[in-house]
Amino acid sequence: MPDNTTLSPDVQDYSFVYCASRKSILLFGGKSKLYQGNDYNPYVFEFQIHDSRWIRLNTEGDSPTQIYSHCMVPAYDGFKMVVFGGSVTDDTQLDDIYILDMPTMTWTKGSAPPMPLNRSNMACTVGGDNFVAWG
Repeated sequence: MPDNTTLSPDVQDYSFVYCASRKSILLFGGKSKLYQGNDYNPYVFEFQIHDSRWIRLNTEGDSPTQIYSHCMVPAYDGFKMVVFGGSVTDDTQLDDIYILDMPTMTWTKGSAPPMPLNRSNMACTVGGDNFVAWG
């Protein structure tokens, strides 16, 4: 990994996945205690493998904020990223689901699950049109 990045050196509780559609690695969410209290990462960072560098991606839409200990998983060959659950500033666990459309870089909030599924620090995956979280 390069020494010079735009990331906080002690960011923790983030999600980090490979994006096949962009042939890069994405990092989203997490927190850092370097600053005053907790500093939350609201951005999607991309590690461009071919250039060995980090960049911050500009996104639009209804994005998750102040989120950590969530899961993020690619769907539809990396053209979508699904973010689920996690915790917010007071350690409240969420059951929100967000989808980032990679071609347009637009977030949308998904519909609520049929029953509360609040959780954090879980694993998740996508198979076809199915999203699965456990733990």
